[in-house]
Amino acid sequence: MREKRSYWLQLYPKNENTIEVQQPVLATNSRNRSIFQSSRMTRGQLTYKCTNCNRSYMRMSCLKRHLRVECGQAPKYQCKICHGWFKYKHNLTAHWKMHVEEPKYNCDLCPKKFYRRDRLLEHQKRLHNILPML
Repeated sequence: MREKRSYWLQLYPKNENTIEVQQPVLATNSRNRSIFQSSRMTRGQLTYKCTNCNRSYMRMSCLKRHLRVECGQAPKYQCKICHGWFKYKHNLTAHWKMHVEEPKYNCDLCPKKFYRRDRLLEHQKRLHNILPML
């Protein structure tokens, strides 16, 4: 028999009241109901789904950020070199390094070079079947 798990869900971050629920819940406020679809279980965790674009998030705060900054919003930051657009300044900063810096991560198995270590590891895993050492 499966054990019931308890999840803590804060429906209103500005309010200090937190409720304990035994299973996923639906926002009870009519304003929230239109924004937040019912939560559902995924690998034992609550997920929150955007009703506009169907993207899912593990935290309600991430869904709220998505609604405020991402979903249906035009990007605010533009690269002055290639004129690409970005929604977050840190993404523009990371992108900008491609234009001004030499790649510092080289693949030992092929001539490919990368600006970020995580991209090199992803490349080695995908193309060369090499798992990163921990």
